[in-house]
Amino acid sequence: MKVEVARLFPDAEKVKAVINAVFDNSFVVHGIKIIDSEKGLFVVMPNIKVGDKHKDTFHPINQEARKQLCEAIFEAYEASKLNAQNTAPVEETPENKPKAGKKALETTRK
Repeated sequence: MKVEVARLFPDAEKVKAVINAVFDNSFVVHGIKIIDSEKGLFVVMPNIKVGDKHKDTFHPINQEARKQLCEAIFEAYEASKLNAQNTAPVEETPENKPKAGKKALETTRK
């Protein structure tokens, strides 16, 4: 199983990350989420809304599989957070400031 963080969210958000998982290089599951609640972090499987309830579109069928998947998800999440913390943001200067608009386009063509 290969687990990767597709997106990290700011600490203030309830959704902390969106995860993709690949099984045996033949099956991929997109949209697994890590959610923060009063009881701590937990994993939410991809789901659809049916009436007023949500129904998982993918889920492990036994406790051992769930445990392995959740452990891999949290390991990938922690590694991704650590990597994001170690990546220093680039300070914006006049030289590297993004340019936009018609005037910027004209100056880049000179």
